[in-house]
Order: sequence, then structure tokens, then C-alpha cells
Amino acid sequence: MEIHRQFSHNKIRLIENQILFQFYIEAGLILAFIICPHCQISLPNSYSVSNCIRCYMCNVKLSIYALSIFFNNKFSLNQFHYILISFLNNESIKHVNKCFSDSEIPLSKKTIGKYYSIFRKLLIAFMENFLENVNFSGICEIDEALITAKRIGNHGRLPSFRIWVFGILERNSGNCVLYLVPNRRRATLFPMIRKHIEDSSFIISDDYSVYVNNRIQPRTSKIRQFFPQKNYIHRWVNHSRTFVDRFDNNIHINRIERLWRDLRPTIKSKKRIDEIYGYLCEYMFFRFFHNIDERLRQLINLIQINNRLFI
Repeated sequence: MEIHRQFSHNKIRLIENQILFQFYIEAGLILAFIICPHCQISLPNSYSVSNCIRCYMCNVKLSIYALSIFFNNKFSLNQFHYILISFLNNESIKHVNKCFSDSEIPLSKKTIGKYYSIFRKLLIAFMENFLENVNFSGICEIDEALITAKRIGNHGRLPSFRIWVFGILERNSGNCVLYLVPNRRRATLFPMIRKHIEDSSFIISDDYSVYVNNRIQPRTSKIRQFFPQKNYIHRWVNHSRTFVDRFDNNIHINRIERLWRDLRPTIKSKKRIDEIYGYLCEYMFFRFFHNIDERLRQLINLIQINNRLFI
């Protein structure tokens, strides 16, 4: 899986197609043996400049990319692999297009965007199943954010829709789960807390009234009240006064607030809910899988299972 290290992100350095061909055979995206449709003989597949091999029995030409995602594609293995690695490195479409325009293998933004969109669809399906088994322990930060463009100085049109995102971040690992939610009510947020945060964990939030009972003094935790059997430890910080508790420097939600800062620039430019959801899944995937080798392994497995999206 270390074949991606032969690529430079500032300038494309082509890998020999023969090396990539063998890499994708080992990854399962290209058939190692091709069966001749006429005489039913199994032929070992190998790279050819003409992209074809001949059956030694009936002399029929067979494509080396038969029944693969590269069959009938006009671009090379180098181009596909560079798009794949750029996506996994979170490179923008504009940056990838510029790299291709400066090289001998130009590729349009439309084509790059098409494959970025397919990769993102694969990650949506993967993360929906993956999150079912995600449980956090230790210190967990929870927060919600309104991911829509704001009017500056009360001028301009109001956003056509309001999108709330609820997030849980495990401080030790940096992993997170993000959900699009219709509102910030207890009935919406608390089931996600129960699902993803293990018993006896340390939860930190702001003093939003869903989490904290602000009507009585001293204030009490609604999370502990609602989940007495979970034995949660719940602390909160009042953002109208401070962002870090003055008695304990560990009581803050700055990590998840920084997460919102990373997400907003990309999400605000999207106009459809499915687009926003796709970027949330992509962001979570990159947080859970820090190593690009592991990202590449996971995405290739998804491509192999869902190869019809590329044909």
C-alpha cells in the first residue's frame, strides 16, 4: 500500500503503468486471470501497452481490464491513482486540476469532481455502518453547531434552510461522530449520547439548557438525571463568561469548537442536504483513519464491492 509515496503533491511524477497494474491486481480491482469467452480457457493477466492479450488457443484479443472499473475508461491508471490519492489526502479539486494542467496528462475539473463524488458516496455507505459500532470512553466533548451562512450586518437574504449538526468528540483519540439533526431538543440529542458514549465516561459540554438545568442554584446536570444508570460524570463551561473553567483547565470544549471551524468553510458553500451529509462522512472517515495507507486500503475495498458505480 506504500505505492502512493511515489507521487508528489506539487508535481505529478508518473509511476510506470506496469507497477500500478500489478498493484491493482493484488488489490483485487483487476482480474489476475481472464477467461476467454470462446474457448473458456483461463489466461494469466499481464500488462500490455496495447491493453490487450491474445488467447493462445483461438487467437482472440481480450482486454486486460475486462470486468474491471478501468474497462472502457479513457484515462490511464496513473490518472485514476493520482485522483484517488489526492482525495485521500484531502486535496481540493482545483488543486488536482492545476497539477494535471501543468503535466502531460490534462484532466478536467468535471472528471475529477465526478470521481470525488463517487468516492464520497462510498464513504457515506461505509460510515453509516461503521458508526453503528462506535463507542467513546474517557473525556468526551459534545456540542452542536448551526452550519449555514450568516448574514453580515443583517443584509442579504436569509438562508433557505437551517442545518444543525450535533457532534461528539473523544478527546484522547480525536475521533468524532457527527449527525445532521432537525433541532436541538433533548429527544433528538440524548439518544446519540446514550448510543456512542460508554458508561462512567467524562462528558463536557456548554451550559445549554438541554444539558444543564439553569433554573435552579446550584445548577444540575440533566444528562446525569436522564441517564442515572450510566454513571456519567458531567461538567460544563459557561461561554458567556469563559471558555476554560478557571478551576480546572481540562473543562472546556475547545477541541470540538475547532472542529466546527474546520467544517464550516466547506459546508457553507453546499446547497443540498445530501452534499453536506457526504462531506460530514468524509470528514469523519479522515478523523478515524489518520494513516493514508489505511485510508487507501479501506477505499479500495469499497471500490471493489461497489464497482458498478464506475462502469
